[in-house]
Amino acid sequence: MKGNRWKRAAWTATVVVAVPFCAAHAQSTAPDAGVTPVSSTEPDAASIAAANADQDLKTLQDSSAPSDQRDLAALNLVASHNDSIKPALADLLRNNRTAQLSIARAMGTYRWADPEFIDPLLALLSQQNPDRAGAAAMALAQYQDNNDILKDLLRALQVSVHSPEMRAAILPSIGLFSQKDAAEALVDEAHDDNSQVEAAAGDALMDMTGLVENGHNTAKWQQWWDQNKDASDADFQVMISKLRAAAYSRLVARRVNSDAAATKLLYDLYQQSPSNKLLLQYLRSLSPAVRELGANLVVSRRDSLEGPSPELMQEVRRHLTDPSADVRAAAARALNNDADSAAVMVAQLRVEHDDMVRMTLIHSLAQLHDREAIEAMLQILHDSNSMPVQAEAADGLRVGADVILRDPDLKNRTIAELTNAFNNASTPDMQRLRSATVGALAAMRDPSLVQLFLNQLDPNEGTPVRVAALRGLGNLVAALRDSGRLDDSNNLGGQVANFLRDDNPDIRLAAVDALQPVSQPGIYIRKLVDQLNTDTNDQVRAETWRVLQGWMNTIDETDLVTLIDDLKEIDPNKQLQALTVLCNRLAADAKNTALSADQQALAAKNLATYEENLGDLLMTMNTQDQAAQAADRYQDALKYWKANNGTQALDKLSGDVTRALLAARKWQDAATFASGVIRDYANNPDMQPTQETVSREFKITAENMAKSDDPQVLADSDGLFAAINQMNPPLPPSYADQLSRLQQQISDKKAAEKQSGGQ
Repeated sequence: MKGNRWKRAAWTATVVVAVPFCAAHAQSTAPDAGVTPVSSTEPDAASIAAANADQDLKTLQDSSAPSDQRDLAALNLVASHNDSIKPALADLLRNNRTAQLSIARAMGTYRWADPEFIDPLLALLSQQNPDRAGAAAMALAQYQDNNDILKDLLRALQVSVHSPEMRAAILPSIGLFSQKDAAEALVDEAHDDNSQVEAAAGDALMDMTGLVENGHNTAKWQQWWDQNKDASDADFQVMISKLRAAAYSRLVARRVNSDAAATKLLYDLYQQSPSNKLLLQYLRSLSPAVRELGANLVVSRRDSLEGPSPELMQEVRRHLTDPSADVRAAAARALNNDADSAAVMVAQLRVEHDDMVRMTLIHSLAQLHDREAIEAMLQILHDSNSMPVQAEAADGLRVGADVILRDPDLKNRTIAELTNAFNNASTPDMQRLRSATVGALAAMRDPSLVQLFLNQLDPNEGTPVRVAALRGLGNLVAALRDSGRLDDSNNLGGQVANFLRDDNPDIRLAAVDALQPVSQPGIYIRKLVDQLNTDTNDQVRAETWRVLQGWMNTIDETDLVTLIDDLKEIDPNKQLQALTVLCNRLAADAKNTALSADQQALAAKNLATYEENLGDLLMTMNTQDQAAQAADRYQDALKYWKANNGTQALDKLSGDVTRALLAARKWQDAATFASGVIRDYANNPDMQPTQETVSREFKITAENMAKSDDPQVLADSDGLFAAINQMNPPLPPSYADQLSRLQQQISDKKAAEKQSGGQ
């Protein structure tokens, strides 16, 4: 903006559901004295666990239930290790043919080596049914320290001498023992003439020893046995343990690769034909990897147009207590921000023992702003010995601050627990917890925390903690402002502003953001404009401008004019935004009947001044669109001064309007406006210069066209001269003659270019 065209107004007045829950973790720990026990009408973990166990027992006994559902119910019950259901499971093992196979399979998967199950499992082993005997044998293999069990399994092999299927079913369980008798039996069976038995024995030997390189080579296994058969029982078992340990990583890698390949196929299958039914099948799989895949796919299902069915969501909730921690975590992710799942997620959070699952549950609950979830997070913050889990709980409390702030008692308890956790996180490796607790304290908006935040701004403190402390101060600035303590708000803002020059851009960014809610932004305008002009970090400059934009709507007109002046040398586009805000505000004040007549009149006068300035600024940007906007602003200012006897402004503004319309290529509008000026002032000698002013703008435009070699500019001249020739009254004769000569020059240039192009 040209300095001599900028006008500043003189301000002489101020314009002013409960779903089944697995019994896996039914017993909860009583809260410590430091945290108030939770009183809730929502179902607790124990009651939900009991209901879930009842449902699983009913599923086991239901002969019409699909086998995969019975198997999964058995897995849930066995993995729970809930003594209260032990008699029922033992009874089903003895007497219920529908449930026997599912329970035996589950016991072969999850260890629950209780003596009460031995006799029922031995009874299954003796039934001479390969499926039942194989499942029972694998379940009995969990009693690996019981030599009598091994003898029973070896005896079952002998009894089944004429049944290759039975022997092949029993042999895998023997491979889980480490005694010499087990190894000898497997080597003997590896010599069997039946290929099925020989293969099963070889697999069992590889499982026992980890010597996968021996494969199904009977001679190698015999050689291995001959080399080790004279060892004592104790030494033999030590050797087996060492072999298994050495092979463990290889066996895990094989398993992981196998699971990954299978789940990739199932993932591709779902992508080809997504459906709730297919996801239910995945969730009910006996494979934890497949159940985890199913839960993960529910996340995308929730985002789809069709969405998940109620049955599918209920199945996911049941998997919050899945025996596999990976599946439980996937289920918690799938239920993120699901209000219908809040009760079961809170119940599981209170009893969950796996850190990954607890962190996922907290994250999924945080956005729900649930009071019971907040109480559970407080309890975790109080008694957990896991720093990552405590940090996640602190983050959850930060997100749920709106609930906490509505209850003074809850707020006080939260501040106490967060402060205690922060004070205990004193070592360098606990920065995550320190920043999380300070971040949560920042959300409490409590003036008692000022000194705590100021203390954490030491440059020796970690950046995340310092950033969280500045955010806390910013929240307190807003809280003090909202409570009417304006001086305190500004004083605290001044302390925040000291960090605008910090060497760390993250700290400068946080300081800028923390200044946004100050009660008197005008005090800090110059600081932020300087930040905008000098900071080397793009993100800090962008945030600084965002804060300044927010202030534009709240600061008084005097401060807004200061901002406009300060932006002059930095960025005309930003100055344009600020000046537009000022004009819009003055336009509203000029029509605001709640203001006095004098205040309205002052606003209208100031508006005319800044409308003219805004037009000048728009004209410096050299685009047709902005020139058209400038014309509108000039005409608004001209209208005011015509109505208020502003004779001195009329000449300049008439020329400004004409020049802006011509720059916008609005030829007819410019001609009509100029004719109106000539008509209005024809008999007014004092306004004769104004007729000259508007006429001169046409001549200047035509001269510039005549100097141009741009074909488009030369073509546009046709419209200009057509509009001039239709003017009524016309331009003064002296200008008409000059324009006629310019028109001929342009015509000759166009003809010459056409002839040159034709040759």
